[in-house]
Amino acid sequence: MKHIPFVHQYKPVLRSRQQITNRFDSAQRDYLLTYQVGANQFVFYQTPEKTFIRSFTCSTPRITLAYGVRVGMSQAAFERVFHRTIAGTVVTVGDTEGFEVYTFTFRQHTLARIDLECEMD
Repeated sequence: MKHIPFVHQYKPVLRSRQQITNRFDSAQRDYLLTYQVGANQFVFYQTPEKTFIRSFTCSTPRITLAYGVRVGMSQAAFERVFHRTIAGTVVTVGDTEGFEVYTFTFRQHTLARIDLECEMD
C-alpha cells in the first residue's frame, strides 16, 4: 500500500478497504479507504499511482487543518484566518470549480465540526 502522509502523522485505524472499478479503465481496480481517528472519519480514493482525499468529518480538536483551523477554535479566530465576518452557524467554502467543499459548523461561537466533500473528476 502506498504511503499516505495523513496515516504517518495521525496513526488512524483503517476501518474499511473497498475495492472498486476505475470508471475510466475497467481493468484497473481502485480502493476506497476509510480511516478513523477518534470520532473523526476520513475517506481516501486510492489508484495505483496516487491517493486522494474524498471526504472527511472532523468533530474533535485532534486534527489541525491549514492556517491552524481546527474544531474548538473560536469563531473570532476563524474570522481572522479567513478575513470575513460570519453570519449564522454554518459556513461553506469551496474552490472555484466546486471540486472541494468545506462546511464549518459553529455552536456557541466555537467551531464544532468540519466536513469536506471532494468530487472526483
